[in-house]
Amino acid sequence: MTIGIHSEVESQHALLDGMSDGMATARAGLAAAALRFRRVFDTPRGRSRATAAAGAAGLLFLLMLLLKR
Repeated sequence: MTIGIHSEVESQHALLDGMSDGMATARAGLAAAALRFRRVFDTPRGRSRATAAAGAAGLLFLLMLLLKR
């Protein structure tokens, strides 16, 4: 009985270690993305480009919704 419990505990530890590694990778990716956004929004030219890109994406989304009906 204790052998079964021990193997279950080991498998759960391995699962938790894998989840920890995955979360660390996701955290690093989000930090890199936040740094890139910060770099873009630091300059006025970057802010205007980001605003234009967001506006174009919003316009295309609305156009898609209207044409889908």
